[in-house]
Amino acid sequence: MAKNNGAMFESMPRLDLDIRQAYLARLGVAAEPPSVAGLQRLVQRHVERVPYETLWIHPGEAWNIDPYESATRIALHGRGGYCYHMNGALGRRQIGVASDP
Repeated sequence: MAKNNGAMFESMPRLDLDIRQAYLARLGVAAEPPSVAGLQRLVQRHVERVPYETLWIHPGEAWNIDPYESATRIALHGRGGYCYHMNGALGRRQIGVASDP
């Protein structure tokens, strides 16, 4: 039986329009129909513009790894995160934005 790797995102609510727009603005890209080139552009911009950061752990800030909350932190608060935050947010953003320009 094949695994459905997208199942994590299928049951989640879509990102709000303001979060989707802010996420795209943070990446410096416009919404566009899904394509391989578009996906490559989004991933490249994400790597370039959203920092891998863990400094918030030392002063005791507690962030969960919920993809929706991670996307909100990245889009609206200019933050980054570690692998779970980055991958969850980018995956969540893909479902919420790339499929409906």
